[in-house]
Amino acid sequence: MPPHINILFRARPPLEFLKPPPKSNCRNVEGIFDGNQDYLQKFEEGPPPERKLEETPKQRRERLWKESIVSNRERIGKMIRDWSPKHDSNIKGDPFKTLFVSKISFKTDPKVLKKEFEVYGPIKRVKMIHDIQSGKPKGYAFVEYEHLKDFKIAYKNSDGKKIEGKRVTVDCERGRTVEGWRPRRFGGGKGDSRRSRKSDRKVRELLKNTEGDLPLPNGRTERSRSRSRSREKEKHRERGYERRESNERRRKDKKEKG
Repeated sequence: MPPHINILFRARPPLEFLKPPPKSNCRNVEGIFDGNQDYLQKFEEGPPPERKLEETPKQRRERLWKESIVSNRERIGKMIRDWSPKHDSNIKGDPFKTLFVSKISFKTDPKVLKKEFEVYGPIKRVKMIHDIQSGKPKGYAFVEYEHLKDFKIAYKNSDGKKIEGKRVTVDCERGRTVEGWRPRRFGGGKGDSRRSRKSDRKVRELLKNTEGDLPLPNGRTERSRSRSRSREKEKHRERGYERRESNERRRKDKKEKG
């Protein structure tokens, strides 16, 4: 083995022996803590006081949530008593010829909406709803037709139509035509609410314990909810069939051109 490599494997010199440090003479600690006995006589005698249970953060959140649900229900009840669309002077037009269009893009202009729905017949009026304070659109509008037959055609065929990249939902005006109808802001409306099913169940149980047997928070029953689900499934299937047919047509066109 070469000497420059042999140096790498050579053992190191042994460590130098050092004597251990001397032990320190620690003094006895007895009698240092005896001074606390003078204060033991000042403590109270007898059983300890009752423990006051404070609410946990989880209990506090649940309490505030229940209070907000009950207060909102009382506030909505007062607003429902004052709400009367049949006698509102700001609402105009024939309710049996008026379509309710929701899920509209905030950038959609009333002229564009009118042009899209004029396919089914002449339109008398288009009313886009805006926020009173901010002036921004709320994403829904009312379209009134001149003839009842055009309204029926639009009601059957325009639901799910795409307008400026958003698929709108179409329904008839129910505020003045359906007795006992309530809009979404009063806990009514159609479709699923913004809350999850778990929170809906919790709200329903809370209201049942406080005010008796009540409907769902969105104003519907279990039967109506199942009907809406089946209707959505049928629409989804129809759209799937339409997409398949359009794809097949495109393939045939490509083959003919090729």
